[in-house]
Amino acid sequence: MAIFGKDKKEKEVTKEEASLKVPASKTVKSKENTGDAYRVLVKPLVTEKSYRGMAKGQYAFKVSKKANKISVRNAVEKVYDVKVLRVNIVNVHGKSKNYGRISGRTSDWKKAIVTLKPGETIAQAN
Repeated sequence: MAIFGKDKKEKEVTKEEASLKVPASKTVKSKENTGDAYRVLVKPLVTEKSYRGMAKGQYAFKVSKKANKISVRNAVEKVYDVKVLRVNIVNVHGKSKNYGRISGRTSDWKKAIVTLKPGETIAQAN
């Protein structure tokens, strides 16, 4: 049955359209049902100190100022599909900066150090 005069026929795919489609093997699966995880995790921290922790299974993230240990644990488990052993949270205070005669201050932020269970790792994007 047509709704508003439009048929539900499948249109034929031309050779040009077929060449534009991405093969199924090249598609990237996105994580489903991550919910508010990307509101909790702002970004991963990539520093020399965090790289030393990765050898021990510890990963550092910049997280929302309203985040707590439970929300960080759930967000990391949903997004990266790993099991979290421990979460430590640090409030990082902003620094005073001087730009000539103008003085200012950087924002305060929150850092989470997540320890994964032995054998678990988070894949790094190149």
